[in-house]
Amino acid sequence: MVVCGMGTVFNLLNIMVLTHKDMKSNPINLILTGIAVADCLVSIEYIPFTFHMYLMNDEGRDPEEMYSLAWGIFLLFHTNFTIMIHTVSIWLTLSLAFWRLIMIKFSTLAITMCTLSRCKAVLTLGFAVPLLLTIPNLLSIQLGSHQAMKDDGSCVTIYTLQIINKSVFSLNMWLYSFFLKLLPCLVLTILTTCLIRALYKVEENSHNLRLAGSQLNIHSKNTDKTTKLLSIILIFFLVAELPQGILGMLSAILGQQFFLECYNPVGEMMDMMALINSAANYILYCLMSSDFRQTLRKLSGLEDKSLKTTVRITTKYEKYPVLKRDLIARGGQAQQLADSTAL
Repeated sequence: MVVCGMGTVFNLLNIMVLTHKDMKSNPINLILTGIAVADCLVSIEYIPFTFHMYLMNDEGRDPEEMYSLAWGIFLLFHTNFTIMIHTVSIWLTLSLAFWRLIMIKFSTLAITMCTLSRCKAVLTLGFAVPLLLTIPNLLSIQLGSHQAMKDDGSCVTIYTLQIINKSVFSLNMWLYSFFLKLLPCLVLTILTTCLIRALYKVEENSHNLRLAGSQLNIHSKNTDKTTKLLSIILIFFLVAELPQGILGMLSAILGQQFFLECYNPVGEMMDMMALINSAANYILYCLMSSDFRQTLRKLSGLEDKSLKTTVRITTKYEKYPVLKRDLIARGGQAQQLADSTAL
């Protein structure tokens, strides 16, 4: 519940900052906004699930209430919605890495390719295509009911999710594990490696242009910092997504029994890792972007007001003629006054 709450708050802050007038004109920030919206929806949707399954889970709880028809309908929605919206976040993350690579390695093409209209098209596809990819999962499971006996001997009806067809289930697990998990991990690894190499190539080109030694050191430090943060993003992504892809592929190979006995018991822990990964984006944005930090200070009212101080000088016209040397002298006094006020 704490992770869900923090993920919701952090991603709402991301949305507020990235949609600020100083930030929203950048196509990269528009993709980041799409990722924040997807992660925020995942965190919000997990709150009722966590509350029902864990915070209300005591020994005296009635199984008929815990596995009611209403809860079964919500669980069916939860299973499909989380897969769909988390896939949105994954593929937008890949799109973001691809765009960053173009802007750094192919800067001349970025002017025509990385436009705001193309970015909106990427966002539209990023939300529409995962919806279609979720259809096999929707067709492979259904809400079923069966009778269970309570401690007092009475029978109750409980509702759970059941696998409809083994062939459709196997096809869905192949799709889920390869296209939605393992392939994105492979692509992001390649893109991150190319991006880091491009950053050091830019540094090498700067060295060839004979920049000053102090500037070279600063550039090297910035490159190392960006490399570390990109590596952290990649590690977080792989830790959250790679185990799900491997277990999903094993479920497709070994069948339904492996899915029920091995995948399900660790599924909640893997969901927790994905939620932590989505909540950590706020911290990474604060570390990576000075524009993000500055806009966040504006929204929180902590911006340095001294930077906004302006000096206004008014000129008073006299009805008597003035010598040219007097004008020069008064202009010098006005300049001294302005300098002292600015300090």
